[in-house]
Amino acid sequence: MRGLIGKPIAALRRRLRSLAPAVGGTRQQGDGATTLPAEQIDATPREDAATARPEWEYVPEAWTFARSEAEPLPRGWDVEHVALTYAEHWPAFRSAIAAPKPLGVAHEVAYGREMSNTSLVAHNTALTLAYVLARATRSADSLSVLDWGGGLGYQHAIAQSVLPEVQFDWHTRELPAVCREGRLASPAISFHESDDCLERSYDLVLASSSFQYAEDWRAHLGRLRRATRESLLLTRVPLVVSEPSFVVIQRAQPYGYETEYLGWVFNRTELLDEAAAAGLQLVREFFLQEPMDIAGAPEPPTHGAFLFRQVAP
Repeated sequence: MRGLIGKPIAALRRRLRSLAPAVGGTRQQGDGATTLPAEQIDATPREDAATARPEWEYVPEAWTFARSEAEPLPRGWDVEHVALTYAEHWPAFRSAIAAPKPLGVAHEVAYGREMSNTSLVAHNTALTLAYVLARATRSADSLSVLDWGGGLGYQHAIAQSVLPEVQFDWHTRELPAVCREGRLASPAISFHESDDCLERSYDLVLASSSFQYAEDWRAHLGRLRRATRESLLLTRVPLVVSEPSFVVIQRAQPYGYETEYLGWVFNRTELLDEAAAAGLQLVREFFLQEPMDIAGAPEPPTHGAFLFRQVAP
């Protein structure tokens, strides 16, 4: 993707784009949201924090994680660099998933690495989505979908690639800056900057590597359940089996996001029990990734996915 000459050019391009007016917005956190005015979005990379601390680390303070001299409060997803990095990688992602190529493509690429289609984790994730979509459209040629935290439309692009005969009415809930870039990259998608999208229902609601960033995840699960007429897919969810649910921080500077954010690692039984209490029946569980190391974590999490169907009250 980039050679020795391409690296500094790409870095300069990102820096110039970061000087554009930043877009403030929110990242949904349970019942509330964290709002950052545009003028408070820091466009300056904080490589010192990224190199001094591990990328992934256990946070015993959980969501009360406070400011310290060692590291400022996590800025979360509401950072302009996230949207700009998404946009920079989008053409390569679309090219990499085009048929008949393999679907082992991860849209998040560490700086200096080329996007490839050989990731077994990404392949598991894409085929999980393909299975769910095929099942949902088994007796129909159209499908309405709410993609919660769907970026520029990564799941939609995979859906179009694997099921080109299906007509998708695709809706994505994202932050304003991502919605701005998404409308340029994926004009077929309806992007939503607020929770108004939850006021209607969809055949399928999915959350891919986004559900764990809701602080009040139980309330959030209930809202997603009420928005689906039939199925709910939680995918790329970090899971443990022995320890209670806990919180970790990811410092995402290596991926060009220039931010860090908190997220849940769920106890599998705890999550499934809450889903059952919310009126969701487990249809199929999927295994996506081997355990990963997180500094200080009481248990290394795997990543998985759950397909639920709504149970009539």
